[in-house]
Amino acid sequence: MRKWMLCGLLVLTALGAGCSDENDPAKPAPEGYPLADSPDQLMENFLNAHEDRDLAEYVLCLDDGFRFDLQQATVDAFQLPAAFFTYAQEVAISEQMFSGGTPGTVVGPITDINFAVLSRIEDQWSDVGGGLREATFEVILAYTRSTTEGDNQVAIRGRITVRVMSEQVADGGQTRTRFRLDSIVDETAAVKGVDDQLWGSLKAEYLPELVID
Repeated sequence: MRKWMLCGLLVLTALGAGCSDENDPAKPAPEGYPLADSPDQLMENFLNAHEDRDLAEYVLCLDDGFRFDLQQATVDAFQLPAAFFTYAQEVAISEQMFSGGTPGTVVGPITDINFAVLSRIEDQWSDVGGGLREATFEVILAYTRSTTEGDNQVAIRGRITVRVMSEQVADGGQTRTRFRLDSIVDETAAVKGVDDQLWGSLKAEYLPELVID
């Protein structure tokens, strides 16, 4: 597993625990990646799950109510019924991307995912109410895609706004806080004349129920 190599301002700091009903049993902590006991640890797990193409670990990063908010250009280009991907859609897309699968024969399978930058822009995560914290990240990552003409790279560049929530889990006989992704807002940019795409548009190509003309 690659370590989290970041350019910029990201500092790994443990943040305060969220609230939960003390009458509810704590959920067991997962094995594998380190417990996401801070928003920054969650983003490290998020990065590693992509680079390892580990679907199980990626799913652990997501809250059941997760949504990936799309840009209007993606919605229009793919004639999507909503301006976001649901938790179930995000999992289905990631399964295709991480496993080298394709929804039909329109696009080639993903063979590698590599982050060059995943860097938090603000000094700290912001409390936005409702138990949520928010931060904006600069992202540069490349997807290697296999085609009949050989491998090609699709670059994702720009920013994403991330919201996280917390829950209580049982870990080694004690109760600890685990953070999960509540939402990601796609603010990446496609650069004309190069192999750049909006992140949401690339994901849309691997949505299993989507038929691309």
